Amino acid sequence: MMQTTPIWVSIACGGLLACSSFPSVPDADTANGQATVSAQCSALMANPVENADPWFQLGNALVELDRLDEAEFAYRKALKYSNDPRIEHNLGLLHLRLGVQSLQAAGRKLPVNDPARINARAFTSQLLRTPL
Repeated sequence: MMQTTPIWVSIACGGLLACSSFPSVPDADTANGQATVSAQCSALMANPVENADPWFQLGNALVELDRLDEAEFAYRKALKYSNDPRIEHNLGLLHLRLGVQSLQAAGRKLPVNDPARINARAFTSQLLRTPL
């Protein structure tokens, strides 16, 4: 039986978010991918649609490009038009990723024995043991 790494472990380890609802974006790490997503974003902003799917797909593409603030905006727009749990799921993963990045940045600045750093380590350890 093959064992897989849970998504929250990938996030905590600094990996890319990877799950079935975050589809891969062709050439996402190239200028071409950036241009494609920028064009899609511009088109949606110029002619907003009242449909969740384009906003959801845009959010997914923006996450792949590490444009997280823009991805959050796109997911929130998608939620205005649908209560699809996949949208909330991806928004939650995005928030988790931002939180982990923030904790990591703060942790690098705090002394090893600082109570805030110790408490954050204990809290994240507990989170990782909590079933999703």
